[in-house]
Amino acid sequence: MNDSLWDAIKSVVSSIRSHDLLTNRIAIASPAMAIGIDREILLYGRDLIELPDDSRALVSVYDAYDGTKAVDVPLWTKEEGRSDLTLQVTATPVDDGWRLEIDGVHVL
Repeated sequence: MNDSLWDAIKSVVSSIRSHDLLTNRIAIASPAMAIGIDREILLYGRDLIELPDDSRALVSVYDAYDGTKAVDVPLWTKEEGRSDLTLQVTATPVDDGWRLEIDGVHVL
C-alpha cells in the first residue's frame, strides 16, 4: 500500500471518529449509511482512536475491478487497542491520490 492510500485511509478514520463523514474525498451510499456507521460504533460501546502507525501492516488491500481496490481496515479503540471493528472501503485512484467510498463498518 502506498503512502497516499494510507493517508486517505487515516483521513477516513479521523472523519468517522469526529462524526463527519461528508468531507472531501469520502463517499457514502446515503446519509442513512452515515447514521448507521455512527450507530454501529455507538453500540460497540468504545471510543475510536486514530490508527497507530504500526497498524498499516494489518490493512488488507485487494485488487477489485477497473483499478479499484477493496480495503479492510482494522479499527482501534482507547479501551482495547485493536478492536473487532473493521472498516471496509473501496479505493479508486484519481489524479492526485485516492477517492474512498465507505462500504461499511462491521464487527468481525
